Amino acid sequence: MKAIKNILIVFTVTAVTAIVFFIGLLAGGRAGYFLCFGSNTAGYAARSHELKSCTKNVIAISYGKDPRNKLDIYLPDRRRGRAPVLVFFHGGRWTLNSKDTFSFIAKPYLDCGIIFISAGYRLSPEHPFPAPVVDCQRVVQWTYRNIGAYGGDPERIFLSGHSAGAHLCSLITANDTWIEKSGLPQNCIKGCIVVSGPTDLNLLRFREVSHFVPDGSLLDEASPVFYIKRGLPAFLVVYGTGDIMVPPRIPREFIAKCRRHSVPVYDIPLMLRTHSQTLEALGDPNEQVVSGICAFINGDGIRAPVSGDREMYEKLESEAGSGRDIIQKLIITVFTKAR
Repeated sequence: MKAIKNILIVFTVTAVTAIVFFIGLLAGGRAGYFLCFGSNTAGYAARSHELKSCTKNVIAISYGKDPRNKLDIYLPDRRRGRAPVLVFFHGGRWTLNSKDTFSFIAKPYLDCGIIFISAGYRLSPEHPFPAPVVDCQRVVQWTYRNIGAYGGDPERIFLSGHSAGAHLCSLITANDTWIEKSGLPQNCIKGCIVVSGPTDLNLLRFREVSHFVPDGSLLDEASPVFYIKRGLPAFLVVYGTGDIMVPPRIPREFIAKCRRHSVPVYDIPLMLRTHSQTLEALGDPNEQVVSGICAFINGDGIRAPVSGDREMYEKLESEAGSGRDIIQKLIITVFTKAR
């Protein structure tokens, strides 16, 4: 009976999320994004503004000529010696939001003595691939060369992002050919935290990424999973098992590819969490994922973090995994026909 109850829970959450997402698809474009992601974006921005106004040390920097080439450095009140640095790239389908939208998540990391950088980048369709990628590379260059002046440790720079931002940070970590060309040391990125990130763009509907990668033949080139190789820094992959926008299959395949190539990788599955809920968890000090990220950073990317809802996740996986996969396959089939 207990197993059946768990199966019903998984089915119900997946079905409800799928219905909302399908309505979003019918709405299309930005309307679909707002419907699926929730109308929380304005609330996130308000919370970010409140944190910024209450934080004593926030430094605004321009790292390029475009109006979106800006970043904010949040300095913790207390730190011992040079502090580790967490660079965060916002999400928004590569077309929406800014460095000011989701910076509310900085608070728990500041409390852990970590310098938090919220970075902006040019948006598509006005600036399609690879422009946003190039901007993120420039953020890393600026951070490595300048963060020491603000008490940060250039040898402990970690990249992170949610959704489109997770895609960008994982891409510039995995495809590291740009690092040597920029004059930075090959190990300038200590680790990468990928939260609900579409690491293989081929697994998304092309209509959802065509504004970012107009040429479908470039999807492999724009997908982090195809650059995984031995010698890369550690990855921490966080995903929601109830996420329909970036289904669990995508991060799972990325994790498996890392392991096949002996790349250090840790994962924190968040049980039944949706796309927006994984973002909210990043800013909640009571969430285990925050403790896991802090452990990952303070352990220089080599300490295994806490495992989030792993016990419950593994239990439900064994009891309801096949049923959930059937539902997701049906959902994907419907969405594919709706292209």
